[in-house]
Amino acid sequence: MIKGKMGENYSYNFGKSNVESKILYHYLCINIFISSYLYHHLYIIIFISSSLCRHLYFVIFISSSLYHHLYIVIFISSSLYPLLYIIFSI
Repeated sequence: MIKGKMGENYSYNFGKSNVESKILYHYLCINIFISSYLYHHLYIIIFISSSLCRHLYFVIFISSSLYHHLYIVIFISSSLYPLLYIIFSI
């Protein structure tokens, strides 16, 4: 059983499914913003929502001066990956 602390008020536990582990692991949000001189504007937003690896959502938004508008939306439901949507809009 692996235990750890996140600050002073929150503790997480891999062995049990208590309230703290539900709060910390049910919603996992990662936001990455990248700005480059070559691509002038490059925004990558990755939103990951996971509940014991049952649902996995990737939303990637890329805006570039070379490809004026490039939208990639990938919806993945990771229960045997039944749904996979890729939408390109240029």
